[in-house]
Amino acid sequence: MSTATADPNPNPAPSPSPAADPNPNPSPAADPNPAPAADPSPAPEGSSTQPEKSASPEELAEQARRDAVPEAPTGYEFKPSEKVVEILGDLGEDRAINALREVAKEKGWTQGQFEDRVTEVVNALAEKGLFEPMIDLKAETAALGTDGAQRQAALLTRFEALKARGDIDGDMQEELAMLVSTAAGTKALEFLLRGAAPVDPNVDGANVNSDPKEEAKALRRDPRYGKDRAFTKEADAKWLAAFPGSR
Repeated sequence: MSTATADPNPNPAPSPSPAADPNPNPSPAADPNPAPAADPSPAPEGSSTQPEKSASPEELAEQARRDAVPEAPTGYEFKPSEKVVEILGDLGEDRAINALREVAKEKGWTQGQFEDRVTEVVNALAEKGLFEPMIDLKAETAALGTDGAQRQAALLTRFEALKARGDIDGDMQEELAMLVSTAAGTKALEFLLRGAAPVDPNVDGANVNSDPKEEAKALRRDPRYGKDRAFTKEADAKWLAAFPGSR
């Protein structure tokens, strides 16, 4: 009896697995119409980004006001603080503020930029006490008494005469006129001029400490009155200062 030949491969190996996909999770195709990228540049100084949709109508109106560029320099609003108004007035037509309005228009500033760069700076300077109060001319004149205006006018007239005579120049006259704008300045000038005036202290007791009316009377009784033109003009000015409305 014959025997069967053994199978050389009783357990054949399984078929090899297919090659693995090198990109098991491929990226989706690019959108042919991508959304525009956000602008990374910051908003201009003095303005802000678009207000949120939840902003109130008042907030929207205020933002629109700040973002606007006035058509003319006079369109820039200047709203000084109470401190500024107390010291300098409202400055509505101040030459310096108007000049800054011109600059703002040339530079194309928005209203918000003008407020941040001008209004806020002026307000801060006032709060720090860096502004000198304006002179209240009416109050200064009133402090001299009922004849304050006449006394100041007499001084100004005298300074004009001194300039015409060549004793002082235009700049000196302006400086003297500035002193007359205050009560203290007026009194100081009157004192100095009384002391410098050609008055004989032995004539009816006239001296630098005399009463203005007595001094005016003494000057008119002086022998030089009516003969010395400069002396006469000075005497007349003092007479008008002492006796307003008289001749």
